Amino acid sequence: MVRSKSEIIVKEPRNFDVHSFVGDPQLAKMRIGWQPKTPLETGIEKLISQFLESGSGDWRKDKGLPCWIEPLIN
Repeated sequence: MVRSKSEIIVKEPRNFDVHSFVGDPQLAKMRIGWQPKTPLETGIEKLISQFLESGSGDWRKDKGLPCWIEPLIN
């Protein structure tokens, strides 16, 4: 999906890592009346596409970083 050449390093889980995530959008619909309009895979594809189109692919080199990232890298 992202066309990344980065190596994926898999490590043993730590004792506090969450081993699985389960979401149920029906609960949100029932409690607050919200339901998703975009399928998850479509949303992820759109997000990745925007990231790839908006810069070099290396957030450390691109200008206009999100305000919450800037303090973390300086």
